Amino acid sequence: MAESTVDRLRLWLANLRHRLTLRITGAIDDPGDGAVAAALITAERGPVSPDLLQAYRDAGLAHILVIAGMHLSMVAGLVFVLFRYVLAAIPAVALRWPVKKWCAAGAFLVTLGYLIISGGPVPTQRAFIMNGLILLAVCWTARRCRCAASAWPPERCCCCSPRPWSAPASSSLSPRSTV
Repeated sequence: MAESTVDRLRLWLANLRHRLTLRITGAIDDPGDGAVAAALITAERGPVSPDLLQAYRDAGLAHILVIAGMHLSMVAGLVFVLFRYVLAAIPAVALRWPVKKWCAAGAFLVTLGYLIISGGPVPTQRAFIMNGLILLAVCWTARRCRCAASAWPPERCCCCSPRPWSAPASSSLSPRSTV
């Protein structure tokens, strides 16, 4: 049976994530630190030892190993600020062009890349939708859209896998619950 293009793309991304995980764990001397760094970038928690994972659970920090809102927001914010700092250092660009919108678009693309590299688990998809709405609102200069992002139920946005979005564990940290 012939593989579809989507299946080949998924396989390619899985191989990319695995190679990236191996490269990260190989580049960092401490195996525990390398495994945690790989988990934070690729969402592969396989290299994290059971003892280290249990230590995170005992400390109440196991949620940090899941790529979700905090991680995507930090990446988007850091990329936005870095791009803005670089572009603001060039007066000819900063004074003539909509640098803030370019930075928001760049942050959006980087978070999209992070979503893809992470494999797109449900919490990451939800965080990407919420961060993406804010970044796109900056691009469109829509002030009302920023406020509406917290009221938009992202569960209705997922067409690819609606089942996990409706699971109780997935929706327990839903943005709707913070409104």
